[in-house]
Amino acid sequence: MPFAIDKVFGVVNDVEHYAAFLPGCRTTKILSHCEKVYVAELDIAMRGVEERIVTRNSIAPPSRLEMSLIEGPFKYLSGIWSLVDLGEGCRVSLELDFEFKSNLLNLSSESLIKKGVEQVVSAFVAEVRARHGN
Repeated sequence: MPFAIDKVFGVVNDVEHYAAFLPGCRTTKILSHCEKVYVAELDIAMRGVEERIVTRNSIAPPSRLEMSLIEGPFKYLSGIWSLVDLGEGCRVSLELDFEFKSNLLNLSSESLIKKGVEQVVSAFVAEVRARHGN
């Protein structure tokens, strides 16, 4: 992305404002916070299904945010946002590993999940551009 790493990390780490730009995110709340770790709650509504997801988020600004599931519709969920400073911009990647509690969801939703992740990434890119130009 053609933006400084700290500006991009600022958007990725701005959980309290996810509902303003993230598809399906209705509300967010920080449940606890200390210097490098916080617990966040997101209420998600997509395709008529509403879920509450609570994650533990460990941050190493401006290059890394690690998420792990505390509560939600998954057997497990972990994710890592990695940002690499390229001088005139940064490279951003999101790695997600998860399994739904429901086997039916696991079998029937692979393409929907891929599309959903693409929408999430696109929403973050659009938000960075909206906040920081271009």
